[in-house]
Amino acid sequence: MRFCNQLEVKFRRKDRTEIDCLLTSSVRRDKDGAVIGYQGIIRDITQQKRMEEARRRDQQFLEAVLENIDDGIVACDSEGVLTLFNRATREFHDLPQEAMPSGEWADHYDLRYPDGTTRMREEDIPLYRAWKGEKVQDVEMVIAPEHAPARTLLASGGPLFEPDGRPLGAVVVMHDITDRKAAEEAVRQREAILRSLVDGNPESLFMMDTEGIVLIANEELARRFGTTVSEIVDSCLYDRLPPDVAHKRKEHIQEAIRTSKPVRFEDTRFGRTIDNHVQPILDRQGNVDSLVVLGIDITDLRKAEQVQRRLATAIEQSAESILITDSDGVIQYINPVVERITGFGRSEIIGNNPRIFQSGEHDSAFYEELWKTITAGEVWSGRFVNKKKDGTLYHEDATISPVRDASGKIVNFVAVKRDVTEHLELSRQLFQAQKMEAIGTLAGGVAHDFNNLLTVVMGYSELLLSEKDERDPSYEDLRKISDAAHKGADLVRRLLAFSRKSEMKPCSLNLNHQIEQLKKMLTRTVPRMIAIELNLADDLSRVNADPTQMDQVLMNLAVNAKDAMPEGGKLTIETSNVILDDEYARTLLEAKPGEYVLLSVSDTGHGMDRETLSHIFEPFYPELCGGLAIWSVLTPMRGAGIPWLTPFRCPSSAPRDPKEAKP
Repeated sequence: MRFCNQLEVKFRRKDRTEIDCLLTSSVRRDKDGAVIGYQGIIRDITQQKRMEEARRRDQQFLEAVLENIDDGIVACDSEGVLTLFNRATREFHDLPQEAMPSGEWADHYDLRYPDGTTRMREEDIPLYRAWKGEKVQDVEMVIAPEHAPARTLLASGGPLFEPDGRPLGAVVVMHDITDRKAAEEAVRQREAILRSLVDGNPESLFMMDTEGIVLIANEELARRFGTTVSEIVDSCLYDRLPPDVAHKRKEHIQEAIRTSKPVRFEDTRFGRTIDNHVQPILDRQGNVDSLVVLGIDITDLRKAEQVQRRLATAIEQSAESILITDSDGVIQYINPVVERITGFGRSEIIGNNPRIFQSGEHDSAFYEELWKTITAGEVWSGRFVNKKKDGTLYHEDATISPVRDASGKIVNFVAVKRDVTEHLELSRQLFQAQKMEAIGTLAGGVAHDFNNLLTVVMGYSELLLSEKDERDPSYEDLRKISDAAHKGADLVRRLLAFSRKSEMKPCSLNLNHQIEQLKKMLTRTVPRMIAIELNLADDLSRVNADPTQMDQVLMNLAVNAKDAMPEGGKLTIETSNVILDDEYARTLLEAKPGEYVLLSVSDTGHGMDRETLSHIFEPFYPELCGGLAIWSVLTPMRGAGIPWLTPFRCPSSAPRDPKEAKP
């Protein structure tokens, strides 16, 4: 009886190299079972062990590759039982990582058609088809596990065979193309959007290569050229343009190619103005591969801009004040006239409210009625008394109109205003002049008739006086009659001077000398408690005036000043050379710009109230002492174009600085 035992052992050869051996030993026994000996067989299995180790390492490497590859790999044997599915396959199917191939392969799949509507049949599954012996190439499939996102896979594989041709099984490799499909869909959507933008763009839009060949074009470009898109594509754009336009366009295109930067230019073709926007498209090397050109028809825009420029120029250069506010009354625009009239700067006005011009001359009801009118969509017209930046009041006639948008909503108010301050002042002066002329005409007529009567009285009184002796009791009475008649005649002369019907005797006059001579008489006439001060210019020009009338003017003003200073004070007489400019001359009737001599008389008396001041030029106003005597001298000067108490015209003198003070 034998008992065998196998054991792997290592032996060392004579050269001291180790070898792997398989020791097979047995015990030899006799028929009674007693051990009679031992025998053993030693077989060298070193090469076999090395091959097994190599296979093990290859298996580990293959498993590591299969587990770490991102493509899913699944295999089955010849019986259709799953023998392999790697980590990627488990992730695709939402299987636990520790899952091992077992059971029939169909039990581990929940596969759907690419549209995701029905469960795939077994014959539609790539592995099944490969198991059946079919070569599978790039079959698209969608896997939709219950608790994981659906994945789109691209499967390829086929059957496996033994060396002798017997079926061994099948293998399929599945590549995840979910992201690629999403990217392709995004690209498709972008292309659809771009196509819709190109085709739906109301302006011409096309792509061309660097030689001018049209690659893509929309319907609007074809319409502008009077052709179809198919005829434009693959044709040269330059051949469709007039030679001069084609030459200029080629220059701009070459600039975009040379600089690789966008270029914008305008050209005119077929009577239309086109605003072209050229955008270079670069390849991977940074070179211009093609260009996208957007051509915007701006013909109507340019015409509208011309109209707007003309309108803006007209508004800017308008002699009227133009002010625009928003619907809340905030000022958004003013033309230069508003700045010139009000004295406010543009930055002080824009963003403010028109109430900055309010003078307080209008009550709140006035502004409430104005606002009620314009917010109701109606036009308001009226007259403002407004205030300038320096506090000066001015009058302006205004028309305020609402501006509506396309929906009919009021969005702005436009005020067109005219400064009528000078007009009102000139009208007042004209009315005063007409009134004085009427009074002068009346006074002249009365003076003539009265003078005729006085002539008779003076004639007869002189005859009677010549016949009487001074000791005659009636002589004194006759002399009083004669004196009264002569005083009446003097009054007549003044009335005739007032009515401009007496002869003036102007001459070249040194006004300073005239005043200094008159001061001597005024010193005896004016009370001592009134000081007389003269401020006379050293270089005063000579004037053309009547010396007698000048004396009368100054005497009457001195008498009025004396009456205004019963407690004493100071009477000041001044002269100076001045220049009246156009702006000042416009404020006075018959005044002309030029060089003048200013004569100014002032006192420290109690002055006049507003009511009395408004009647200062009326000769018969009872509150004004000496008014008739003053006006009998001053009115002819006004008639000659010389403003009251403003300088008498210099007959000849050197030009002076127009910036000198005005009276």
